[in-house]
Amino acid sequence: MLNIKGAYVVIGAKAPLAVILSESAERLFRDRISVVGLDKATQYQFGHSATNALPCSAECMEFVALNYQGAHEAQVRAICARIALRQPLGDDSDGGQHARIDTPVPLPSPSGSALLAGAAS
Repeated sequence: MLNIKGAYVVIGAKAPLAVILSESAERLFRDRISVVGLDKATQYQFGHSATNALPCSAECMEFVALNYQGAHEAQVRAICARIALRQPLGDDSDGGQHARIDTPVPLPSPSGSALLAGAAS
């Protein structure tokens, strides 16, 4: 999950969560950031209790694993350390968390009139 575009560790009032956004969800998240700002976009994308969405880059994960102080400190540090060390987040035997992967959002289909015009050709 290290350096995957759209991979985040979400921190907030609830326990931290590793998330991988689909390409379309990542584009939507970036658009929201440019329109309403990072804080509101994070809450809209990941839930109202989310305060931060940390990108899963090597530098970010290592820094957070070594320095994070705040809510769910031990859990946040553990998830970030495992990602920085390229270890799996968990398996069924240890009750660990697997990364949640958002389902891709389908692109809108062309309007019916465009389909009919193309079919007549």
